[in-house]
Amino acid sequence: MNKLLHNLGITSRDEIDRLDYDIPSSDIAYPIHPVVAGDSIPNYNILLIVIDSWSPRTLDSITAPNIYRMALQNQYFDNHIAASNGTRSNLFGIFFGLAFTYETDFISTRKSSLLFDQLVNRNYDIQVFPSAPFPSPPFSDLFF
Repeated sequence: MNKLLHNLGITSRDEIDRLDYDIPSSDIAYPIHPVVAGDSIPNYNILLIVIDSWSPRTLDSITAPNIYRMALQNQYFDNHIAASNGTRSNLFGIFFGLAFTYETDFISTRKSSLLFDQLVNRNYDIQVFPSAPFPSPPFSDLFF
């Protein structure tokens, strides 16, 4: 719908990006309890490969041989339950571990995900290589 409204000249992309994000405050409590992480936890190399609309049945030696080989040589999670059917909401679920209905609360309070907070605190070098532009500024601001 956003693309249609833009193409019809009804609204601009900037106006669409600001919609529903001007929330004056939020009472979100995240995290509920402080995170306690000791120094004895090793800094593992972490690589998230996020492929939109990809069937896990195609993670095999024929369709995706390099990703398949890397998965066999490392730890990968094949029992993930998606947060929804959309890219933006699924990424929110991966990074925050919460339902997408909380997204506007996180945008208004500018709270970052515990995953990224912990990686930054442990001096990880975080790099993001999207193959396409992020859907909107709140999306990229929220995650990165």
